Amino acid sequence: MLRSIILRFVLPLALASAVVAYFAMPHIDQMLAEWFRGDIELRASLLEGSMEERLADLVSRHDKTGVRKYLARTAADKRIAAILVCDSDGTLFYRTAPTPDEVSCALNATPNPGTSQIIRLPTGAMHVAGFQVAYLVGAGTTVLAAALACLLPARRRERATGAVATAET
Repeated sequence: MLRSIILRFVLPLALASAVVAYFAMPHIDQMLAEWFRGDIELRASLLEGSMEERLADLVSRHDKTGVRKYLARTAADKRIAAILVCDSDGTLFYRTAPTPDEVSCALNATPNPGTSQIIRLPTGAMHVAGFQVAYLVGAGTTVLAAALACLLPARRRERATGAVATAET
């Protein structure tokens, strides 16, 4: 009796669930990666908006010590990997200490300010967003970089199964 119930209902249900899960996983990974990227972009935008006025004041006075202290407090959030402050001509004014060499002011040389991109580093993927800032002495750019460590399990799964899940648009 129990054996016939298992063979008739439980086994086909388990098999159907496994097939659905196998084919749905790449789509779920992609959906979560896109959601995470949108969350990172929103967080970068909010962070830049909150520090724009104070940072503009410090940069216009060429107060590198003040900028260092201010950005050190701002970058204390473990999700922020690096903050760069660039002049209007793209030269670096200040960068936080553990900034990878691949993250530079040249990364934000895009026609649309506020756009973001994902760069691949040996340590993992990094989301980089640049924002225009109006200083008293001219315009400049703030570049925020956030580590995408939570996407690594999906990337490992992608390589193992051959599934396609990407956060780039």
